[in-house]
Amino acid sequence: MENKEVAISESHMFAPMTAKNIREQVNLIQSVMAEVMQGPSKENPNGVHYGLIPGCGDKPTLLKPGAEKLFLTFRLRPIIDPALDVVITELPNGHRDYRIHCHILNMQGIEMATGVGSASTMESKHRYRGGEKKTTGKPVPKEYWNLKKDGKDKEAQATIGGPGFGPGKIDGAWMICEKGEPMENPDIADQYNTVLKMACKRAKVDGCLSATACSDIFTQDIEDFVAENVTVTKTATTEPEKPHTPPQRKSETAQGPDGIKTATGFIMDQKAPNKGGFVSYAIEGQIQENGKPVMFSTKDTMIIETLDEHRAKGEKVSLEYTENANPAFANSITGLVQVKEEVGDAQE
Repeated sequence: MENKEVAISESHMFAPMTAKNIREQVNLIQSVMAEVMQGPSKENPNGVHYGLIPGCGDKPTLLKPGAEKLFLTFRLRPIIDPALDVVITELPNGHRDYRIHCHILNMQGIEMATGVGSASTMESKHRYRGGEKKTTGKPVPKEYWNLKKDGKDKEAQATIGGPGFGPGKIDGAWMICEKGEPMENPDIADQYNTVLKMACKRAKVDGCLSATACSDIFTQDIEDFVAENVTVTKTATTEPEKPHTPPQRKSETAQGPDGIKTATGFIMDQKAPNKGGFVSYAIEGQIQENGKPVMFSTKDTMIIETLDEHRAKGEKVSLEYTENANPAFANSITGLVQVKEEVGDAQE
């Protein structure tokens, strides 16, 4: 009897996931990203759990803290055996290359994926010293990143002054900097531990992406999936119910300079602050193509108090915001525009 129970348990453990299971996993990851993780924002342009690399498109990059949150979510254990999984290659002039294998195990001890990461003291940020960048005080133009993304390196370099200049992050903002002359790092051994940890981090993130199948999750919309075992017809059971407010009201969104947009309407819904302190609002008439409301978020206490006051009084609000590249996440509120007070039916 005991052997039969074990057989049944193992059979269930290795049974293929259904489309419903996969949708639930995608939904869970997106929920964790929306409610727990912090991406790029006005307050933190680099993001905490995932970020955007300039010139590499709008697809977010998973960072080590984000991978750790996903490990916790799915109860996965990243294991690196120092004796077996760390390969060190000695290079000339004291340089080293580290190659790491990270085994991702579930709670039953079954390996779900193996991540691979490498780092070397030959990478320029470790190999060289001197050549500190001196800011020119001018921001890197968007054209530079667009040209770099298209592979037009020479044209991109020309937009920031030609050879001898490069982008540098100064106080969280990308500025045009004048490059100094680099020199070989005379204390390369000081970088061994840093490079080892960098390789470990890369291996863990690589393993997390494979084990959770989320390489594309940051750009995937779960609404693109068809419900399991449901015939696609235009009925109430297969098409989500549209909000009462007609989508045409999206015309109340205006485009301003520097990508700043304005949305005007009554506050239809409000979400409690997440762990990062961000409060999200749904504005009348702001609807995504999938029928879900567009959300706008902020952690500015003055803006939050003002919006709460307007909502309580049933007054229209006008937001200035920057649009998030991923529609699954809230847009960032940058300010408020004073509008003529108008009483309406603000729905809870």
